[in-house]
Amino acid sequence: MNNKLAYGEWALPVKGIAGMRLASEIGFEGVHLMDYDGEEGYFPLANPKVADMYMDAAEKYNLEISGYHMFSFLRRGYMVEPENSEKGQLARVNLDRAVEICKNMKIPHLMLGAEAWSEPDNAWKYKNFLAHLNYLCDLVEGTDITVSVESYMNVNKTIRMMDDTGNRAKVCYDLMNPLWFGTGEPLEDIAALKTNRLALIHVKDSPEDYQGMCAVTTGVNHIEESVRLLLDMGYDGWFVSENYYNRHKGADPYEAAARDVEIMKKLLNE
Repeated sequence: MNNKLAYGEWALPVKGIAGMRLASEIGFEGVHLMDYDGEEGYFPLANPKVADMYMDAAEKYNLEISGYHMFSFLRRGYMVEPENSEKGQLARVNLDRAVEICKNMKIPHLMLGAEAWSEPDNAWKYKNFLAHLNYLCDLVEGTDITVSVESYMNVNKTIRMMDDTGNRAKVCYDLMNPLWFGTGEPLEDIAALKTNRLALIHVKDSPEDYQGMCAVTTGVNHIEESVRLLLDMGYDGWFVSENYYNRHKGADPYEAAARDVEIMKKLLNE
């Protein structure tokens, strides 16, 4: 595929089908859906009627459903709990349903986080996270679904995790997080990861104090340089905006999103 620009629906103030219509009018080409509270929300997208509504909306508004982000799942911390625990079993339930949803809706990317509540920041948590991740990789074996992981880990730990899945899991690389959390430098990380480990790129930018967000390429996160490097290296995947548009000081969120679309499309088509 040629590089395209999606939005993570959690980045707009309005989510769901209404958000898809607005995002299409703004100029996004794809949408990364979220898990809408997972088991606590009874897995909404596992309901065939709900899934059909989203697929119909995507067709109507000319958007590709480019990914599924286990957004609520991340916040529960299930991935760092052992399989035989109550939370570990809930991890498997959520992973099973996520794969089912991606299969039924023909969603090509299934993304989860190894960060915050689900950060594998010691050996015990890492062992548990990896067991669940390999279980997920087993589930998608033989399908067109790519599993990707976003994390706060430095690039060496990230590569180790991908290697520990037999390189079946890929990286969702966030261009802001390494600078925000002091774990790396995007240009160096991208060069080390190489394109064969990269599945998705999250795009967001911020002022120097990391208080709020700003238009991409106007902040301190080297967005323009990183995008150019990725394109020069032959990255041929989705760029996904999660530039939380309700956090742009003094700006209308939809105007801020439209400005990002204009900047990113110019970068991607130079």
